[in-house]
Amino acid sequence: MFNSFLRNISFKKKEERKVICNGNTIQDFIKLYPTLKGIKELILTEKDKYSCKELYLNYVKLVKKVIAESSFANNVHFPEVNRVLAYVISYIQWSFYSQVFPKVPSEEDKLINQYCKAMKNLRPEEFDVKTQNINMSMFKLAIKELQKSEHEYTVEAKMNNYLTLHEVIGKGITTLTDKIPGADDITPIIVYLIVQATPEMINSNIRYIETYKVDINDKMTGEGDYCIRGLQMAVEFIKGFKRKHQTS
Repeated sequence: MFNSFLRNISFKKKEERKVICNGNTIQDFIKLYPTLKGIKELILTEKDKYSCKELYLNYVKLVKKVIAESSFANNVHFPEVNRVLAYVISYIQWSFYSQVFPKVPSEEDKLINQYCKAMKNLRPEEFDVKTQNINMSMFKLAIKELQKSEHEYTVEAKMNNYLTLHEVIGKGITTLTDKIPGADDITPIIVYLIVQATPEMINSNIRYIETYKVDINDKMTGEGDYCIRGLQMAVEFIKGFKRKHQTS
C-alpha cells in the first residue's frame, strides 16, 4: 500500500517527518485520501514500459491530480496546497533516489573533482574574483552549503543548498561593497568555491535537479533556474581554465 511504502522510506532524521498542514503529518494526509494508495501499484504495473524518469513524472502527475481534486484543496489556501504537494513529491523523490541517482561518480564528476584538487592552491584573484569581494568568512559558509548538497536526497533539499550558496555570496558582497552584485561578481566566486569544496558528484547533482525538478513555486523555477545556470557556467569555466593552463 502507498501509505506503508512512504513509511518505509529511509529518512536521515526523524524530525524530517514534520507536520505539513493543520497539525497533520504526511501519513495523516495519505490516510485521508485513500486514492493515493493505489498510485504505487499503478506505477509498478507499468514499470517495464517506461524509464525511471517517465515513471517518476507519471507518479507526480497522478499525485498532483489527486491533491487538486481532493476536498483538502477546496478548503485551504492555494499556497498551503502547494506546500503539501511539495512535501508529498519530496517523499516520492526519496523513494526513487536509489534508482535514479548514480551510486558512484560519473566520468564527468571524476574529471571535475580531479581539476578542483589540482587547482585548490590557487588564490581567489586567479579566478578573477574582485579584490573588494573577497571575504573568507563568507566563503567558508558558502563552501559548507556546496558540500551539504552532496548528501541530500530530494531535489528541493539540493536546490535549497545551492540557493543558500547564492544568497550567502550576494549578502556577503553587498555587505562589503554596499552594491547589488552582478553575474561578473558572483560567477568567479562560485568557481573558486567549487574548487575549494572539491565536490565528488556536482555534475550528477545538477543533472538530477534538472531532470526531476517539479515546478511548484517561483523559488524553484525563477531563482532555481538562475542558480543552476550559474553552477553550470562555473563548472564549464573550471574545465576550460584547467585545459588552458595544461596547454600553456
